[in-house]
Amino acid sequence: MDNFFSLVIAFFGIVIVLLLTYYSTRYMAKHFNGFQKSKSLQLLEKLPLGKDKAIAIINIKDKTLLIGISEHNVSLLTELPDFPVEECKIMQPVDFNTILMKNLKEKLGLKTREDDNK
Repeated sequence: MDNFFSLVIAFFGIVIVLLLTYYSTRYMAKHFNGFQKSKSLQLLEKLPLGKDKAIAIINIKDKTLLIGISEHNVSLLTELPDFPVEECKIMQPVDFNTILMKNLKEKLGLKTREDDNK
């Protein structure tokens, strides 16, 4: 009988840990978003070049800049006066649920709520 109670207590302990993990992850996703909204600064495009190295095109107010990013430094490479900002897809925060549902739909042939509404 003691083994049964030990098993039940262990089961509930695991459930509590999983619930705490789930809710703390949701809290952190809402409050510690990697993309901060800014009115004057936009990341237009970013191209990784290697480990901890990339180049990026950013728009600050009315200037479009090409910057180099390394592990220890961010450098202005050049200003891009004729860069078509309107045609560029501005990088947006990625919604995990949207990506998950899209991949499930593609891999498993599942329908989403948006498909039912169409």
